Amino acid sequence: RDELMRLFALLRRVDGGLEEGLVQFQQLVGKVGSEEILGLVEEAPSRDPAKVPPEAFITAVMQRYVHFHEMVSQCFDGDAAFLGAVDKGLVILVNSNKNCAELLAAYSHSVLSGQGGRMQPRDVEAALSDIILCLKYVLDKDVFQAHYAKYLAQR
Repeated sequence: RDELMRLFALLRRVDGGLEEGLVQFQQLVGKVGSEEILGLVEEAPSRDPAKVPPEAFITAVMQRYVHFHEMVSQCFDGDAAFLGAVDKGLVILVNSNKNCAELLAAYSHSVLSGQGGRMQPRDVEAALSDIILCLKYVLDKDVFQAHYAKYLAQR
């Protein structure tokens, strides 16, 4: 990380010096995260993306979110362009599972209905915040809404 900090300090002084780095960083975020999501699919029953445990999916996305935001904060002085690259990479990551909207809806249902054990109010708030953050990166929000409405009718 020290090398990234030094490289950033040098390149930001050059006009257009960070452009290629931004593209590479965005691709890195998408690639690393997508590989992790693909690992979850490999572990799912019959390797079906729809059978990935929703909690595992959310946890993986949130781990990548925290990791790369900390990296931008520490190495790139919280640069807005690099934060934007993280966001674009997270869109790739989240949507690498075509069932991401369904998984988010299922996870929100399990949190709100109390399935999977009794959660403390703090934990419920944290889980809902994670859901909202992940939903920000989902491209098929209408699919999420349809599945969420189905789960809401069950509750």
